[in-house]
Amino acid sequence: MTVSARSTRRRRAVLLVAAAGLTGGLLTAPLAQAATATDGTKTVATSAKQAKAYKTFDLAQRLLKPASRAEGRAAQAEAAAAGRSVTMVLRDLQLQKADLPADLRAQAERFAGRPVKAVAEDSARARIHYTPGQSPAGYINQVKNTIDAVHNTYVARGYRAPKPDGTRGGNAKIDIYIDTLAPGLYGYCTTDQPISANATRFDVWAYCVLDNDYAGFPSNTPIENMQVTAAHEYFHAVQFAYDIAEDGWFMEATAAWAEDEIFDSVNDNYQYLRRSPLVMPRYPMDKFGGLHEYGGWIYFRWLSERYGSDIVRQMWNVADSSQGPRKDRYSTQAITRVLKTKKLTFPKAFALFADANRRPKRVYSEAVALNYPTAKPYKVATLGKKSNKLYKARLKHLTSATWRFVPKSGKKLKVTFSLGAKPTGPAAVVTVYGKNGSVKSKVVKLNGKGVGAAKVAFKKTSVAYVEVTAVNASTRFKNCFRKRTPFTCSGKPVDDNVLQKVRVRVG
Repeated sequence: MTVSARSTRRRRAVLLVAAAGLTGGLLTAPLAQAATATDGTKTVATSAKQAKAYKTFDLAQRLLKPASRAEGRAAQAEAAAAGRSVTMVLRDLQLQKADLPADLRAQAERFAGRPVKAVAEDSARARIHYTPGQSPAGYINQVKNTIDAVHNTYVARGYRAPKPDGTRGGNAKIDIYIDTLAPGLYGYCTTDQPISANATRFDVWAYCVLDNDYAGFPSNTPIENMQVTAAHEYFHAVQFAYDIAEDGWFMEATAAWAEDEIFDSVNDNYQYLRRSPLVMPRYPMDKFGGLHEYGGWIYFRWLSERYGSDIVRQMWNVADSSQGPRKDRYSTQAITRVLKTKKLTFPKAFALFADANRRPKRVYSEAVALNYPTAKPYKVATLGKKSNKLYKARLKHLTSATWRFVPKSGKKLKVTFSLGAKPTGPAAVVTVYGKNGSVKSKVVKLNGKGVGAAKVAFKKTSVAYVEVTAVNASTRFKNCFRKRTPFTCSGKPVDDNVLQKVRVRVG
């Protein structure tokens, strides 16, 4: 579906639904919501739109300028619960600023503005701003080298470079500010490019802020933390050159994926696998909140290991807003279009991904070394000859369920599927795990009603177990850019809780 100019203009008002409920609840109008101004006074909102903007203002202030260490950590926990990095919070603030009264708008511009630093030095690709004596010896040169390497890698792979900002930082190069950040904050990128309330294009310049020493973080060395932060945040700067208003899950998942592409040995993004489709297959992959969107990087890792890393750039090219609303596509539309060039439907690719996640150590290049986690099967059953059983599950969009069947007796297992009509995105894979270590997978052919069948070996002498994976790979959403949801296009999923029926017969 092409995004119309009218619907694109709506994006600003409802762009990130997380802003409507940082702790999980949605706002209703009319609503009184207080924001704390920088002078300590309270300003009360009289509408839901203002309340969203006030919440974003308040959270941004507490993240960037906490009154105490405790307040800073509380703000980070609140932001994390809603899946909102500082980059995403400041993105919200920039897009919602027009909903603030003039005094708070001016304050938001000041406290979210560029840090003031005493010295500016140019690297080949960036201008680095810092205050002498605030960082360890040699640190600024390490930042210069890192930023240049990250920039050159992205551009060499065909990504658009961050947009120039004129002379806002002294010249047109992207500006990197070295600052003493609140405890626990790694860094962020944002923009001070004005965005019109009626904008239909969302390609903007960016500037980034990195911590001055990365001391006191729980894992990795200070330099490693600086490196992966630079890779992640600079990728946001690249994304801004395409579409700052893109779906948050897509932005964060691909930025976390980029960390591993640039600094493969650091593996900081491994921590997010605990909130990924590997471990939580029944949690919608596109839900923005609770850090799950960071875990979504594994989807793009699966795609890039299978089809090459350029596949992510191809998706961002389709999600590009700079060509106007007639060509702009949101996340799942962009993914679907690129998969089509690989002769894959979105449901088939999602089913293959879900099936692969059942055996990550056989699929992902780093899974053995890093001990990738695996979810337990949805159900496990031991079946004997003449067993005839029906299993059911209700799946939300972009989720999967896997049944494991262990042979007790019999020779063949016939699996019959009824997964919902084709528009709901059904797909299924049946995989036989042999006792000799072999793995044989079969994509099930479904008709337009989502009905199909497969027959596989089931002798207990040679088969350890058979896994049956069904997916709801629906990418249908209604009221895009009008609803306040944490999903793709801020829309309402059309095909949640679709009944999946799997009947197994042993012969």
